Amino acid sequence: MKKILKNLKLETKLSVCLILMSLIIVGLFSVFLINAINNNNRANIIWKINSATEPLFASIEGLSFEIGRTNVVLSSNEQISINNKNFIINRQAQVDTNIAIALERLNDIDPSLAKSLVTDYNNYLKLRNDASAEFDKNSKDRNQLIRREWLGKSTDFMFNIKNIIVSLRKKEQTTDLYNLYQRFQLDCLEFRIYSGYSSSVLTASLSAGDKISTDNYNEFFDTRLKADYIWNHIESEITEFKKENLLIKRDIIYNQYYNSYRPLQDKILKKSLNNSVAKTDIDLLSQNSIPAFDSIFQLINEVSNENKKFVMQKKEEASLELNIALIGFTFVILFLFFTWQYFKINLFQPLKIIIKYLKIILNGQKVQELEYYIQRNDEIGMLIEAVKKLQSTMQEEIRLKQFHEKMVVTDKLTG
Repeated sequence: MKKILKNLKLETKLSVCLILMSLIIVGLFSVFLINAINNNNRANIIWKINSATEPLFASIEGLSFEIGRTNVVLSSNEQISINNKNFIINRQAQVDTNIAIALERLNDIDPSLAKSLVTDYNNYLKLRNDASAEFDKNSKDRNQLIRREWLGKSTDFMFNIKNIIVSLRKKEQTTDLYNLYQRFQLDCLEFRIYSGYSSSVLTASLSAGDKISTDNYNEFFDTRLKADYIWNHIESEITEFKKENLLIKRDIIYNQYYNSYRPLQDKILKKSLNNSVAKTDIDLLSQNSIPAFDSIFQLINEVSNENKKFVMQKKEEASLELNIALIGFTFVILFLFFTWQYFKINLFQPLKIIIKYLKIILNGQKVQELEYYIQRNDEIGMLIEAVKKLQSTMQEEIRLKQFHEKMVVTDKLTG
């Protein structure tokens, strides 16, 4: 090995060193660049996922209000009022608009999830049309099977949307705030579904004018207990964020739902057991349900805004990291290229020329092109100057040799 290295030209040794150095530097910067590309791609995926989940959350918000009010209308002994009809139509528009946006964004992320949502949405639209057809009928002519089907299947549709959000979140699992925000939003969403379901069961039972049945009574308390369990989880989770705006929204929910709406529920439920519930009580219950449940979505939307800021920040950081990596990688490539060119022009080529000139000089010939290189003030210039002196010395030796040879064969007197 040592013999092989000893026999290698200086140019070859230097070239190998430069190549190895270049490969090491390029390798290190390639790792940095690849990490930056992966981080940027991941940030873009999270951004897309978050953009798709936003309209899904908004569609569930519209659905939750539409489901509850439609269930109450279908249970009522009266025809639908203008206010209720407008309320339901507005919520339906909210659902349709956000589902359309979500489907467009889902197709770009996961077409299979988009296809699943289309199927569920079409089934929901059919269910919605069946329910709407019952609105203007007299209570005795309404199909009560449709009311029960509406409450069960439309609630299932909300959970299906929630499951799509969960599937999207699993596509990019993280341990940072993004994951905490998403998980917290889903808990708030589940709290809204169960609390809203229990409210709808109670209000619908009271609107029917009958004494609340044992099944409805049990269903009401069962779903309300589920909501309370999730709320306890929300209370412990929200302290992790340490954000005053989220704590304010939490307090609003507690005041609107637990301090105001829930006592009203209990009060009217107690009256219903004595068959003394008036229509004004039912209207009061419906009116108070709106701010109570709106406050839950205010917290969800506030968390969504915080999550959006966080995702945007990560996206900008990843983009900046990628730009720095690209600039750095480009600079390294250019640096290595110009370094190679510098060695080639200022070292390798002059050394080749010096060797070439030395061979010519050793063969007794004269070289005329040395003046340019002598002007250099570095080691190459010194070598060329030495070569020129060697050439002068050898030319003088040749001249003297030729003179002596001539003198040997020439008579001094006769010439």
